[in-house]
Amino acid sequence: MKAGAKAYAPQVETPWVKRWMSAVVALPHQPKQVLYRTEDKKTAYTEAQAAKLPEPERAKLQKRETDDDYYYGRITLPLGYARAFDVLAKETGFDPKASGCSTSATATSGSSRSW
Repeated sequence: MKAGAKAYAPQVETPWVKRWMSAVVALPHQPKQVLYRTEDKKTAYTEAQAAKLPEPERAKLQKRETDDDYYYGRITLPLGYARAFDVLAKETGFDPKASGCSTSATATSGSSRSW
């Protein structure tokens, strides 16, 4: 995700979209951890929590090693909108701050950085 934002950023022209892309690149690194999730992906457990489950239940869990892309995965898709945001801003002058839209990355990433 960060690599994608860094690679695509030079193609963006609108200042607020550039700030948003820079905020994605600047998101803090998250430590790797191991999670175990149920097959339906509705419940996830830390290693300590999974270890306390009965063996038959634990055997059904799927192991997942997390990284930054997993942690910040909720904003990976919006990176695909950067070009659309850029075109919208260039063609219409749209600016999220001027329109009253939230410009904080907090809602999707947990970061307090702004666009």
